[in-house]
Amino acid sequence: MYEIFEDLIKLKGLRVADVVRATGIAPSTFSDWKTGRYIPKQDKLKLIANFLEVSPEYLMTGETHSEFKMSIKPFYLELIRHYELADPVTQSNIRLLLKMPEEEQQEKREA
Repeated sequence: MYEIFEDLIKLKGLRVADVVRATGIAPSTFSDWKTGRYIPKQDKLKLIANFLEVSPEYLMTGETHSEFKMSIKPFYLELIRHYELADPVTQSNIRLLLKMPEEEQQEKREA
């Protein structure tokens, strides 16, 4: 489940710190979630999902249901995975095509 969250924040160009600020959820919640020691309760999942513009169900399962809002298509999540596996030259070319400055990408990787 945390992997879905990670994919979504990468896709939206966010960091965990951005989600913490926007939702007021403690940073330790996210680190515990990442390590598997904790799964956020429903109220926190709703806050996170609303901020990321997905349903709580999508955040938990990765599945899309027509009655839930879902703005991220699996196709785009797959593109992110391919980008992360690409060599640095290919990543740089992709950033150029998308008009994404190198500095922003470097800062995101270091965060």
